[in-house]
Amino acid sequence: MVSWRGIYFVLTLFLGSFFGSIFMLGPFLPLMFISPAWYRWITDSIVATWLTLPVALLEMVFGAKVVVTGDGFVPGERSVIIMNHRTRMDWMFLWNCLLRYSYLRLEKICLKSSLKSIPGFANTKARSNEFAEKNGLQKYEYVLHPRTTGFTFVVERLREGDNLDAIHDITVAYPQNIPQTEKHLLNGNFPKEIHFHVQRYPIETVPISKEELQLWCRKRWEEKEERLRHFYEGGKCFSARGQSIIPPCKSELRVLAVKCISLLYWTVFPLGASEEKVREHPLNFSCSKQEDMILEPLCYMDQGVLARSTRQESRTASHHRLLAFVCPWRDPQGEEARSSSPVGSSCWAAE
Repeated sequence: MVSWRGIYFVLTLFLGSFFGSIFMLGPFLPLMFISPAWYRWITDSIVATWLTLPVALLEMVFGAKVVVTGDGFVPGERSVIIMNHRTRMDWMFLWNCLLRYSYLRLEKICLKSSLKSIPGFANTKARSNEFAEKNGLQKYEYVLHPRTTGFTFVVERLREGDNLDAIHDITVAYPQNIPQTEKHLLNGNFPKEIHFHVQRYPIETVPISKEELQLWCRKRWEEKEERLRHFYEGGKCFSARGQSIIPPCKSELRVLAVKCISLLYWTVFPLGASEEKVREHPLNFSCSKQEDMILEPLCYMDQGVLARSTRQESRTASHHRLLAFVCPWRDPQGEEARSSSPVGSSCWAAE
């Protein structure tokens, strides 16, 4: 069942992205033709500010706990991140980890096409098992078999341009509830804990040939299977230390400050942007001139409340847009109508 928590989460993200695209990204569109590099840098920075919003909502509003263990990230490093998928929403939860290492502005996500259409881990797992049987591979319980073609293609191209410093292997786990799809979030089922275990492999230690690179990738997934088995069957943690070897760029105090600012800004900004849009399109309407109004009472009952609405038709304009406003309406004799309704009548005003 849809909950207010889910509606608030979806509506906040939508309004922030909608008005952000218009009022924050829109003014920089001409720069795309003048300097594409600067345009890309500026838009990436603006989008990164919005990416902090779901992080703030998950942790501050809905109480999700985030734990990062393992190697962590080296600041400024060019990296390919590989990660197991337990739900369709792992890609968004990853932002909670990347924020702590200042990676949000640089992050780009590539997903398997099957994740767009297969609703749920169980169905995807069935396809993974079919793939394992067909190729004589081990069936996994906690991970899906990786499709290595895309991985090898990306690594080879980045290597050719000398644009790759390391590969980060992230294992994600949920010790309590596991929201599978967007529908679960809309129902208010947010993860209570998200654990990330990061392993860093310098590019010099990664095989070069395509065949060896594919085997290397499959080996990482074998390790993930064992790691997750110990996680779920053991103490529900990846490391007894409970923290990463490489400390995050941002302290938890700084992360808290970023989340507070993000939540405040992206809550107030859509409200201010919507008001600004209304000011830019003022309306010219009158409810008192009989010759400009054709009254059509449209009555409806809503929990015992009777309301009337009127429609204004301009005698001079061929067509116009209608917007709703609340105001007292007048009858053909020019006197205000008296109604027992506790609500005001609606006047439809032409812009």
